[in-house]
Amino acid sequence: MSRWLPSFCVALIFLAGCHGSGTSVLPAEPAGFDAADFRVYGLAFRDPNQNQLAGGQIVLPVEIPPEGQIGYGVWKIDRSAKSFPADAARSGMVTFQISSGVIYVGFNPGAADNNLSLAISPAEFLKRGNCEGEWTHQTEPGASVMGTFILHPHGKD
Repeated sequence: MSRWLPSFCVALIFLAGCHGSGTSVLPAEPAGFDAADFRVYGLAFRDPNQNQLAGGQIVLPVEIPPEGQIGYGVWKIDRSAKSFPADAARSGMVTFQISSGVIYVGFNPGAADNNLSLAISPAEFLKRGNCEGEWTHQTEPGASVMGTFILHPHGKD
């Protein structure tokens, strides 16, 4: 059984617990789940001028999966400005993987259009503090860097 399979359970619990409640508290833990394997972050998307476009929470594995393997987490946007990509999803599962020395977090995995992604330095992520980097919006015509993001451990942005 994959080490990352419990992440799927986290996704279901996180989304059920957040639906309509405005909170990211995980209400229950499935058998075999260890909450110490995951961390809850506040998430803020910013435009190139550092104006906040959207905010919410994301749950990611504490450990970076080995290159070539995929970890999973979940996310939910609580609020967004009109300038945030309107067709992008607002919650769901994320993929978490390292490739060529960069951690990529893919929102709406498997979608060819209106997908968001984050690029994070592994060294910065492993500091366990705030992580910052660029976020990208992928559409069928191509990908565009939209601004920066920041992850805040243990809370809302």
